[in-house]
Amino acid sequence: MVIEQQEHYGVKVWTNVEMDSFRKHQCLCLLCSKLGNCEQASRLYEICKNNNLALAVTRCPEFVKLPVICK
Repeated sequence: MVIEQQEHYGVKVWTNVEMDSFRKHQCLCLLCSKLGNCEQASRLYEICKNNNLALAVTRCPEFVKLPVICK
């Protein structure tokens, strides 16, 4: 595991490099069609934004998979 200090949104934070690289395509919230209307996701986002954190949600009883769009 590689942990290093990086700058994100103008703030230096400690980052688990491998986990952070997976976050955007593995977090249930970011793959959920309810993202814009989810109270839990909104609350987690506010915590992350206010504390310079990033997380990946791996469990959710309300998850609704985004539809696959063919190109």
